[in-house]
Amino acid sequence: MPVKKETRRRTRKLDIANSFYSDIEMNNMLYAVLVRSPVSRGTIKQISHPALPEGYFLFSAKHVSGTNRIKTLNTETPVFASDEISYQGEPIAILAGPDKKQLEKLLPELDIRFGRSKDTQNNAEPTDKPGENVILARRSVYHANVDTDIETVYANTPFKAENVYTEQLQPLSCTEPNGCIAFFKGETLTICTPTKWITHLRTTVAAALGIDSDKIIVQKTLSADSGSNSIWYNAILAAQTAVAAKHTGKPVKLELSRAEQKKYMEKPLPVSIRHKTAADEAGNLKVMDIEITADAGAYNPFIQEIIDRMVIAAAGIYGPTILRIEATAYQSHTAPSGVHLQWADFQSFFAVENQMQEISQLTSVYPLEIRKKNRLPVETLKTAAPFYFEWGKMDTILDAVARNSDFNRKYASYHLTRTVQDTSAHIPVNLPYRGIGLSCAFTGSGFFGTSIYTANQSLEITLDTESTLFIQTYPPSPAICAIWKKIASDILSISPDAIKIGCNTESNEELPYPESILSNISMMTQLVRKCCTAIQKQRFRQPLPITIKRSVSRMQKKKWNTETFSGIPYHSTASGAAVVELAMDPNTFQEEITGIWLAIDGGEILSPKNAEETIRRGIQQILPELITDRTPQMPPVSITFVQNSGESKQIGDLIFALIPAAFTQALAQTAQQSIRSLPIMTDTVFRLIQTTKTTLSEEIEHEDSTDSK
Repeated sequence: MPVKKETRRRTRKLDIANSFYSDIEMNNMLYAVLVRSPVSRGTIKQISHPALPEGYFLFSAKHVSGTNRIKTLNTETPVFASDEISYQGEPIAILAGPDKKQLEKLLPELDIRFGRSKDTQNNAEPTDKPGENVILARRSVYHANVDTDIETVYANTPFKAENVYTEQLQPLSCTEPNGCIAFFKGETLTICTPTKWITHLRTTVAAALGIDSDKIIVQKTLSADSGSNSIWYNAILAAQTAVAAKHTGKPVKLELSRAEQKKYMEKPLPVSIRHKTAADEAGNLKVMDIEITADAGAYNPFIQEIIDRMVIAAAGIYGPTILRIEATAYQSHTAPSGVHLQWADFQSFFAVENQMQEISQLTSVYPLEIRKKNRLPVETLKTAAPFYFEWGKMDTILDAVARNSDFNRKYASYHLTRTVQDTSAHIPVNLPYRGIGLSCAFTGSGFFGTSIYTANQSLEITLDTESTLFIQTYPPSPAICAIWKKIASDILSISPDAIKIGCNTESNEELPYPESILSNISMMTQLVRKCCTAIQKQRFRQPLPITIKRSVSRMQKKKWNTETFSGIPYHSTASGAAVVELAMDPNTFQEEITGIWLAIDGGEILSPKNAEETIRRGIQQILPELITDRTPQMPPVSITFVQNSGESKQIGDLIFALIPAAFTQALAQTAQQSIRSLPIMTDTVFRLIQTTKTTLSEEIEHEDSTDSK
């Protein structure tokens, strides 16, 4: 605990604690809550309380002794908003005191006075929606395998589909809400927080307080979620808490409420994706014209990378004759939108997979066949598309998931049954409606186009004189630690108990980029293998200790051309396909997922048991997000790993790209209408089925009327 280890920490800039910051208690500690703006625009003229009780304090922008504007990448954010309010809920002050319940009572008693902002002095009505606002990020891609322009090809192709898709899913986070503890001892400031970007936190707090960064000790507690807001905004929370600690001279703990965590740290990125797709009679894709529009909120330092990842995934695994993608992210007067960077492209897969189902229905080409027909063959990727992926055996993946789920037979059977179920007197009304859906996707790790870091990513391993192996890195998950120990143990013929994984907290070295970059299992596992192999070659030729350091090759990064936005975007790419089957009670219209089948190519699966557990956890995370007011039960799940002796790939996030589209396609088959947005309400399918029944009745009446005439 901080109180007991104070003396030892004076010589350290960094310490790692195996505890949650919210569990830490200190003598004379104050609690803090953020004072948030009740308006989305304006300026702060005054924040006061008529009579704060003794021992309670209020601090705002005027108490920030350093700079009140903090820079994250290319984005500036205030510690406390004052001159300009950017969104409703933006922090404008911090209230601190010894009793948390009393703080909640004091908040509504504050007297907050506003002035008009510069952009509303013309009496124009403010808007919180993106539109004619500032563009924060943009990306355009155009690739054609013919000389004809896209409009002409689209107009002359017989089958066309144009739809808009939205997916506002944010997989449930069960970690503690973000926050921190800050306290001074003399001139030294200690911050206990679940930071994922230590260098940024230290720079931010030092700038806000106007102190030397060497006087800041960071105690990294157990990590919170990995959303982009948590990566960068954690440093702002630390600066706000440190301001209160500096002026009170006491330890201060700021802990976001669960509601604040969900609204401001885990807010989904609102995205609208318009697909215009054209295919010929055989189901061959001729045109994919895609427009992506995102509302980034008031601030979003990572929005360019998010948009880039969406664009790379926008066409899925498919190769149309002409591909055009236009993506734009706007600034708006809403809270910053955050997203796990590995989840940034999932909305793209949701859109393209549902669009492929539309084309399948238009052309009468089976869903499985149309995907295999149009998938980008690996052997022609370098010339047939702007992006090149090494995603393995896609046809094998599709065949495996279709075979295991009996997809083709069920799809045809359910389609025929639903076509006549509402109009035939020969089918009992109590039989459930059934549907089945198919989707495929890939997930890339080690994005070469990232702006988060520029240095080579590296790993250092030391074998000491006692034959103990030290892997110097921030500790990954227990499952990954076990895999690394097994690799090292096999190569070096030492016991897994003699292998230690962790960072050297005695050194002053800190990563210049977020630690979540290191979560890339494929990249880091490859470095572990390379380091251990190098040690094994040297251990009998030179005395111990031996230290080996290996980095991600610069030649690998050169595979991606940032200027032309083309090439190989990821260090490694895992791919997979999913089938979701469901049954719906025709009386209650409640859907039940009856089965999920998955086929995945993740390279060499080092621990099949851990890999399966990861996939099942992902399913448990995504299911509650599909329906707003009801959680589907966990169905039977079948998981097949396609045999591959290649390097291990990161597969944990793949499930979030696969399940949503397969789920909506199964629902669409039961309702006989497309479902283009998630999450759905409980009565969504009921309303769609009622619409279908009305349409069918009108068609039958019209046919009867025509026959009588």
